[in-house]
Amino acid sequence: MSHAKSLMVVAALAFASVSWAKTEAPTVEIESGALRGAEDAGVISFKAIPYAAPPVGRLRWRAPLAAGHWSGVRDATKFGPECMQSDDVPKSEDCLTLNVWRPVGAKGPMPVMVWIYGGGLVHGQTSLYPADKLARQGVVVVSVNYRMGRLGFFAHPALLAESPTELHGNYGYLDQRAALQWVQRNIRKFGGDPKAVTIFGESAGGGSVLAHITSPLSRGLFQRAILQSPGIPSPRSKITPLTALADAETRAVEYAGSLGISGNGVSALHALRALPPERLIEGASTQQVIGSITSESSVPGVSGSIIDGKFLVEDPEAAIAAGRWARVPVIVGANSRDLGTGRADSKDDLFAAFGPSADEARKLYDPHGNETLDELKQQVFADKTMLEPARHLADLVARSGQPVWLYRFSYVAEALRNDPKWKGTLHGFEIPYTFDIPGAVVKDKVTAADRSMGQTASAYWIAFAKTGDPNGAGRPTWPHHQPGVDTIINFTNEGVAVGPDPLRARLDLWAKVSNPQGSAFASARPGGRGAPMPVNVHNFVRAETDLYFAKAALNDGAFGKLRHRRAMADIDNQDVVRMNRDTLYSSGVFDLAAAPLTITLPDAGKRFQSMQVISQDHYTTEVAYGPGAFTYTQDKVGTRYVYVIIRTLANAQSPEDVKAANAVQDAIKVEQARAGTFEVQTWDKVSQEKARDALSALGSLGGTVDRFGSKDEVDVLDHLIGTAIGWGGNPRSAADYQSFYPAKNDGQTIHTLTFRDVPVDGFWSISVYDDKGYFRKNDLNKYSLNNLTAKANADGGYTVQFGGCQASTPNCLPIVKGWNYTIRLYRPRRQVLDGSWKFPEAQAVN
Repeated sequence: MSHAKSLMVVAALAFASVSWAKTEAPTVEIESGALRGAEDAGVISFKAIPYAAPPVGRLRWRAPLAAGHWSGVRDATKFGPECMQSDDVPKSEDCLTLNVWRPVGAKGPMPVMVWIYGGGLVHGQTSLYPADKLARQGVVVVSVNYRMGRLGFFAHPALLAESPTELHGNYGYLDQRAALQWVQRNIRKFGGDPKAVTIFGESAGGGSVLAHITSPLSRGLFQRAILQSPGIPSPRSKITPLTALADAETRAVEYAGSLGISGNGVSALHALRALPPERLIEGASTQQVIGSITSESSVPGVSGSIIDGKFLVEDPEAAIAAGRWARVPVIVGANSRDLGTGRADSKDDLFAAFGPSADEARKLYDPHGNETLDELKQQVFADKTMLEPARHLADLVARSGQPVWLYRFSYVAEALRNDPKWKGTLHGFEIPYTFDIPGAVVKDKVTAADRSMGQTASAYWIAFAKTGDPNGAGRPTWPHHQPGVDTIINFTNEGVAVGPDPLRARLDLWAKVSNPQGSAFASARPGGRGAPMPVNVHNFVRAETDLYFAKAALNDGAFGKLRHRRAMADIDNQDVVRMNRDTLYSSGVFDLAAAPLTITLPDAGKRFQSMQVISQDHYTTEVAYGPGAFTYTQDKVGTRYVYVIIRTLANAQSPEDVKAANAVQDAIKVEQARAGTFEVQTWDKVSQEKARDALSALGSLGGTVDRFGSKDEVDVLDHLIGTAIGWGGNPRSAADYQSFYPAKNDGQTIHTLTFRDVPVDGFWSISVYDDKGYFRKNDLNKYSLNNLTAKANADGGYTVQFGGCQASTPNCLPIVKGWNYTIRLYRPRRQVLDGSWKFPEAQAVN
């Protein structure tokens, strides 16, 4: 980003030399009207095509609307104005246009490449990157203008009040998404294939690609992705943290206040919209934004990427680690002299960033102690900001099961190699080669070697867009990236080199610093300024599941292995709502991206034992009954992590029976070649508790049965409620759960329940909970009954009393205010499942 302005100038000069051939102008009819383009040197281009309505007036800070229709033939031979920014370029708030290049005479459908420029989300121009050379290689190329800075990433509370159902905050990303939707509707008219779209971008453009591959709202709009030095957001969440929506709102209000605009109502919004766009870009240059990242501050009113709960629902790093992303083939990499952010006034300050590994860092970066501070800052901060995060993203994608290719770009134009600042490829200066326009860097000093590198680099990009694999045509083979395997492709002054990464030791050290917990850890994935992500109805299931997975993996030490509970659920340590005290639990969380998992259940004889396998979406993959071996992969489960719960029936009142059940637990076998790592999102506890309470209140109304099971088995609302009131519940075919909330559950009114001949092949049980779904400790230490522990009546039936318990009262369970109870029927028979047999309800005793 720091060198983008010089690149802009030379690219503009290079492009200015191009003149269109005097041939019959090509035309095309799209959904909005007819366009007249230009043809030159085997490429047809159409420029400044509106893909959305002008975002001006009342449409400022609104999600993009459809472009209007025009009559006649619209001239599309010149670039339109760029979006508002501090750079001295032709610009306008009316800027939502895109450009299309296609080869002359090629027969479609052709692969499509959609370019998203970088610039810190505050500046950037499509006119910088003419795509003629790419299109000439047999693809359709699209470049997109999008809103930036305070016009593109702004979240004043009045906007939400004005249109509460709209997407807010990330208007620039929504523009990009609208352009991708335009491609889906219109690109066939240009010979493009809407089912073969590659999105690619550099710096904040690469970060935009990262946002789209993890946004649930961009699914299906592309099939491949290239990320060149992705920066905002970063593959490492702590490098450029996303901004929480609440923080973005605060920044917007404070900025408005600095302009003399107060309040959060309609009048404030009208005043903001009345401001000239030139006022809104003041003090928001790329240099100021990068400076704010370096100083861990913020530019007034500039929020960057925002966790808005809809387009961006979580940090991209956490999303990919958990398998919640588009899962497409990826190219990712960074440059040898890339951008670095950070501050250090001395070598001691610089190496202090490595914490306990400071001495190790000195040996790697400054082994003789004679390197200059400026040179060390370049190396250390570039590794931290760009190079290691790019490799980290490649690791995440590979572990997610998708093909990924990692690169390093080190080529320097021959005319610049004697310049001391050009010790490698600077930030953004790989673009002229991936676009095959090397003259954009050195103009008339371009050499045959420079041209050769442009042809080679662009050929890899084009091959990837065409086939999903960058290899072919006799170029050096670019191997898939594999975590831990020391191989990288490097575009060097000597040509393309494939082999060990000379920077591996440095990047390994940064990986250790970024992930100090080692092989099993939970990284906080802040929404901005360390703020946890707000929980809403869309992400509650994931938030609640992350909570339980983290408790098992971190608190219980059950990551990559099973933890056996040798006694019934501990009343003083209830880590799951509505636990049962009928079975002994064996549970663990496993990383399926690391290796497949095989669990072997023993022969338990007549003792009930089941294994439930739960995905990160709280869907049950299956419930298995032994003996036998059961293998699970990421494809089978559907998510990266899986939670395994094994329930073994035991008589809590018989120490001998509990001991025998422990032996059955010990006979369970777990096999997994590698444990992998554990990374989860940090969620806002207050909003999560509010969502849980609201869903629990709905659950108290009863009437739902399809709460647990596979995605095809559950009802969406029932699944939400079930996650809140009984996370980890079995599907109904394995265990039927019936929760009852007596009308007079004041904690004083005694109730009784009489029943007999329960149709189950496993066992039945009754458990009493408080209004939050937990056992409430009582002096009698009685919380549940089952067919092993309950005392039968003379006729073989059972009578259970709720409340008014004495030590001598048979089958009596103490109650508290707000009490409720759950009936569990393990392996229920047909009569239960079809509703022909119903468990009676407890009746109040007058």
